[in-house]
Amino acid sequence: MPAGARLELRLGLLVFLFTMAAAGYLLLVRRPLLTLGGLTDEWLPLGYNLAAYGTLGWGSEPILLRPPGYPAFIAGVLRLATRVPARLTPSYHVIAIALVLLAQAVLLAVTAALLFAWLRRRVGNALAFAAALLYGLNPYSLVLPGLLHYDVLHLFLLVAGCAALDLALARADDTLSPLAAAGALWGIAALVRPVTLPLPLFVLVMILARGLRGRRAATAALAFSLAMAAVIAPWTARNYGLTGRLIPINVQGWAVLWGSTVMPFRLDPNQYQWAAVAAAHMRPIHRRVTGKEYDYPGYLEHNVALEAAYKEDALRNLGRQPQVYLWNVARGFLSLSLQINTSLVSVFQRIQRTGEMVSQTWFWEHAEAERRETRTSRATGVLAALLTVLAGIGIARGVARRDPFLLVPGLVYLCVAGAHTLVLVDFMYYYVRLPFLIVFAALGAEALGTWGRKLAAALVALALAASAVLLLGV
Repeated sequence: MPAGARLELRLGLLVFLFTMAAAGYLLLVRRPLLTLGGLTDEWLPLGYNLAAYGTLGWGSEPILLRPPGYPAFIAGVLRLATRVPARLTPSYHVIAIALVLLAQAVLLAVTAALLFAWLRRRVGNALAFAAALLYGLNPYSLVLPGLLHYDVLHLFLLVAGCAALDLALARADDTLSPLAAAGALWGIAALVRPVTLPLPLFVLVMILARGLRGRRAATAALAFSLAMAAVIAPWTARNYGLTGRLIPINVQGWAVLWGSTVMPFRLDPNQYQWAAVAAAHMRPIHRRVTGKEYDYPGYLEHNVALEAAYKEDALRNLGRQPQVYLWNVARGFLSLSLQINTSLVSVFQRIQRTGEMVSQTWFWEHAEAERRETRTSRATGVLAALLTVLAGIGIARGVARRDPFLLVPGLVYLCVAGAHTLVLVDFMYYYVRLPFLIVFAALGAEALGTWGRKLAAALVALALAASAVLLLGV
C-alpha cells in the first residue's frame, strides 16, 4: 500500500476511534436524552414490534403513519444481537435501549470517518481530518446517539449518499452502475425520511451541470431514478395493499404541512412549536373526524381520513391566510440554514446535574427557564455560528468558481431544506444541517488558505473543549 494511502487509512481510523470513544463513554457514564419525554415519538416500540412480529405497527396490525427505515434499523440491531422475545418485558426494554444507543454511537463514528474519506479528495487530509473531528466530536453530535430518534441513521445515509453520488457522477461518462447504486442508497434514505423523495429532479440538474447531454444524460438520470424507485416500490405496494391508495412511504405529509398554514412560527430553534399547533388547532379536527377526543390509537385508526381532513383545512388556510404559510416558509429556510437547537445540549447537562427525567414541556412555549442555556450549549451555538460564516465563504467561492464539488452537497441540501421549508421546520429537524454545514465550512477554510487552516484548528479546539465538559461532567 502506498504511503499516502496508509496515512489516509490511519487518519480515517483515528477519526472513527476518537468519535467512538467519546460517544461510547458518554453513553456509559452519563444519562442519555432517550425520548425527550415523548418528543421523539414511538420509534423503539415500533422497532421491537417489527423485530418480534415482522409488522410495522402493533402486534399484527399495520400502521401507515411512520416511515419504515428507522424501525427497520432498530429491528435489525435487536435481531442481530439478541433473541427477540414475543413480549416486550421491562428487562428486555432496558437491553434494547442499550443496544440501539450503542449501534448509533458506532454509526456516528462511521459517519465521521466516511466524511473524512469523502472530503479528503477535495480539501486534502489536514482539513478533511479537522472537518471530520468537528462533525464527530462537537457537543451537539455527541448527544445525538443517546436519542431514540432517527437523527444518527439519517445523517449516515445523507453523508454516504452524497459521497456515493459524487463518485458516481465523476464516472457517469464511462459507467452508470455507480449511479444506480447511489440511487438505491438514496431510496433507503427516503424510507428513513421522505424529504429526499424529490431528489431525482436535483440529480438531473447535477448530471446536466457535469456536462452530460442528450441520451446519455437521460439514461444516467433514469438509472438513478429507477434504482431509487425500486427500493421504495415494495413499501409503496404494501401501502397500496392496505388502503387501495398510492402512498409512496407514509401518511403524514398533509398533516405536517397543515401545521405551517395555521399560525406563524417563531424564529426560535429551541422551542417545540408543534405543541402549540396541536393544542389549539389539531384537536378540533380530530374530534370532527373521529367523534372522539384526541388519542394516539384513534389517530392511527383514522389516519387516512384525518390526512384528508388536514389537506382540506390546509388548502382552505392557504386561500384565507396565505401570509402565514409564506412567513413559515421564509422563516423555515432561514432558521434551518442559520440556527441550531442548542437546548439539546443544555437539557442534557441539566439531567446530569439533577437526575430528572426529561419532560417534553421543557421545550414548549414560555418554558425558556427549563431549557436555560449553559456555557457548553452557548459554546455549541458559537461554534455553529462560526462554521456558518465559514460555510458561507465556501459556498460563495464555490459558486463564483463553478466548483463541481459543490454540486452534490449544494443540491442535496437544497432538496432536504426545501422539502422541510415547504412542509415544516420545527425543533427535531435541525440535525439535518450538520453534515452540510461541515462540508461547506471545509470548503470555506480551504478558500482562506493558511488562515483557513488556522481557523479550522481553532474550531476543533473549541469543539473539543466544549465536549470535554460533557465527558468529564464539569
